[in-house]
Amino acid sequence: MAVAQTLKEIALEKAKKRPELVDYLTEEAPILALLKWIPATHGLWNVEEVLDEISGASFTDLGAPLPTMQAETQLRQTYVSLMGGEIEVSKDKAAQFGGAKQYFARRENAFYRQAFGWEYRFFLIFISNSSFPA
Repeated sequence: MAVAQTLKEIALEKAKKRPELVDYLTEEAPILALLKWIPATHGLWNVEEVLDEISGASFTDLGAPLPTMQAETQLRQTYVSLMGGEIEVSKDKAAQFGGAKQYFARRENAFYRQAFGWEYRFFLIFISNSSFPA
């Protein structure tokens, strides 16, 4: 069975280039450092077993054999969603800031904050540092 990790632990494993962004996000949303997550079973989709009913449990005398229990379950498939976007800058404007890389580095946090909010910034950083099969 997969080990549950916090979103912060998962992001720190993936964010080799910019780990300081993970700390920045968890300062604004400390719950991301506390919640435990289990990895998806199949990349971009997940299968989970949902427990409907348990039967057969009952009290017994000490030392007596325990009754057999039955569990009614169903499998549920959920697709993992991705959210992101691309942004462009003209060559002239980028040149004024020392190139496109420097232009976007100065505006990265503002883009994330206004476009997606804190929860999506975390997932974008996580996803942009992950590799998915084509």
